[in-house]
Amino acid sequence: MSTLVIKRIWIDKAECTGHGLCVPEAENLIAYASPFDFSFVRNEALKYTQQELALLLAASEVCPMRAFRVETEDGRIHSVPDDKSVRDALKQGNYRWSATVTGTRGMVPVT
Repeated sequence: MSTLVIKRIWIDKAECTGHGLCVPEAENLIAYASPFDFSFVRNEALKYTQQELALLLAASEVCPMRAFRVETEDGRIHSVPDDKSVRDALKQGNYRWSATVTGTRGMVPVT
């Protein structure tokens, strides 16, 4: 498998219904926009470490709405829990961040 090139990671607001099951899995990363809205992650650095990605991967796996998304450099959007190749690349560290990741962390709120 080739290296996954990540442009951004986010929680899709249209899919998130605020169950909150993801929060304990990535407690220091996922923050509330408002009560029952867990659709963004704290923005403290530009790119995630392998350990942070592992936490977000664990959070995505307990999401009943399957709201976690990854956009790859080719513009494709992947649902993390449903896309085995994306899950495997994140678990195995077989990824790199796109040079086009700028501004805030790879995971940003979607408006």
